[in-house]
Amino acid sequence: MHTFDTAGTGGFSLYADSIPHSNSVYFEAVITVFMFLFGVNFNLYFFLVIREFTPVVRGSEFRACLGIAAGSILLVALNILPLYRGLSQAFCHASFQVVSVMTTTGYAIADFGLWPTFSRMILFFLMVVVAMAGSTGGSVKVVRILVEFKALKLNIQKLAHPQKVEALTLGGKPVSREEITKTLAFFSFWFVLIAICSILVALDGQDFESTIAAVYTCIGSVRPGFGICGPTGSFAPFSAFSRLVLSFAMPAGRLEIYPVLILILPLLSLLGAAQTGHRAERREEQTEGSDISSRDSDSRGGYEGGNRIPAWIQTRPGWSMRQRTCPFFTEHDHLSPCDTTVFFYGGFSQKTNRLANIQV
Repeated sequence: MHTFDTAGTGGFSLYADSIPHSNSVYFEAVITVFMFLFGVNFNLYFFLVIREFTPVVRGSEFRACLGIAAGSILLVALNILPLYRGLSQAFCHASFQVVSVMTTTGYAIADFGLWPTFSRMILFFLMVVVAMAGSTGGSVKVVRILVEFKALKLNIQKLAHPQKVEALTLGGKPVSREEITKTLAFFSFWFVLIAICSILVALDGQDFESTIAAVYTCIGSVRPGFGICGPTGSFAPFSAFSRLVLSFAMPAGRLEIYPVLILILPLLSLLGAAQTGHRAERREEQTEGSDISSRDSDSRGGYEGGNRIPAWIQTRPGWSMRQRTCPFFTEHDHLSPCDTTVFFYGGFSQKTNRLANIQV
């Protein structure tokens, strides 16, 4: 069970006290090593198999991930040293917990909620940095952090030297402007999602640390957080509404937001188009003072397939129509295909600026 959970960075255990149930330093050390190995980009293992060591040694993301892990372990171990018997025990606890949080595995061998604020702050930010792209880890990934910081550095340099021309590179290869824009957009969506979910969960009235940590750890798929949702706590004290919000945040963060947006946007477009069509029809009724049949049978197109085509669509350049039954409305709803016209917009072509793929 623990082998598969370590490989998939799942973090589940057969026991309520998780990994400490074994009471074995060897058991903890093996899980620590393999949590990190499964947080590494799997492409690097392919290069090792074919004996190409250059991409592994010179890879910017791998070196950054290794450096972040080593530096965090050292700082946390020194900070929690007074809480444990000797440096070796503090180092073991710091190594396990840092790697567990970085790879979003979520195992815990100590209640790090009781650690000093400095160590908890490091773990809090490691929930965002986490593992490499192409691994089983979740959250933002190290490569996006690198692109973000390099873009920030390049912009600061251009403020000092406006005429300077320099390409952003990663691993010796240039990063296109499109990829930089996508990375910055991802960060924007990420923090907007955190803000919205935090405000909704805050309606529960829990303390600030627990609220932020709960949202943060669910979006990052880290599992344990701080406060009431720490390693020795749970999400049970949250209300049903908050648990629904957190249940939405978990797949949204694990799928990296964009697939969720792709699922939601068509529904929003559907509702917006329906409301726009109704407003346009009401304006026509007020201004023309004629009945629906006279407007639908005008010279622009009249009836086609038994559907009413409002004049506000017919006047758009290059409009086209396809008949389709809308599955979202039934005869029991206040809107139905019989008394409203619902439009799906395919978008504008950049070259011809014509509205295409309108489905009625």
